[in-house]
Amino acid sequence: MVRTATGSFLGDAQIHRLGFRDAQEVSLTIQALDEVTEGLTQEDIVEHFTQRTIASGMITSPANVSAINLIGVHPPTERFLSQIDDVITEGAYFEGDNSRDIVVGAKLAEILEIGLGDRVVVTVAQAETGDLSQEMFRVSGIYQFAGGEMNSGMAFVRIKKAQEMLAIGNDVHEIAIKFTSIAYAQDSTLPFWETYSQNGNEILSWIELMSQLTVILEMTKYSKY
Repeated sequence: MVRTATGSFLGDAQIHRLGFRDAQEVSLTIQALDEVTEGLTQEDIVEHFTQRTIASGMITSPANVSAINLIGVHPPTERFLSQIDDVITEGAYFEGDNSRDIVVGAKLAEILEIGLGDRVVVTVAQAETGDLSQEMFRVSGIYQFAGGEMNSGMAFVRIKKAQEMLAIGNDVHEIAIKFTSIAYAQDSTLPFWETYSQNGNEILSWIELMSQLTVILEMTKYSKY
């Protein structure tokens, strides 16, 4: 159950700028990014990691409009951290190199009355100025998770296009991490946690990120006795 939950999108741990998770301000990008990523590549306990941008926005079709979290991803590394490429029901998960590809959930496609190849317009606010940035995308993939908000409240684009829209250069909002063993995420004594909670950043394990799942796991554990 734990690996299913962490593998769907969360990862075993995540790094953010301190305050980003509460404020969701697009200007709150990870500090000392090069130093952080260089360190992660040398960590024996880290199997994979991927960088993401995250921004609230609006997606518009000829039929409707909906609020979304626009997630910028790097597909070659993202596939090790999330299962979105495994739950594509129509189209593909970022094949080729078209910067205007967008992947949406089945419920969002239903709300917007769109299908593969249809055009949508995404609007987000730029980091420093707050100016609105709009881009047109073409639906290249539709995914379907077993349930939940991910099917309706998220849309995925390539990270470079997202960074361009948000005017944040090469900065990112999130690094999702997969350990060689999920047990490391449960070991709060590891120096790893302090190492990556510096320079105004914070790293949290899936336990801290997903307290609701922790409650369920505790209930399951005690129900056995």
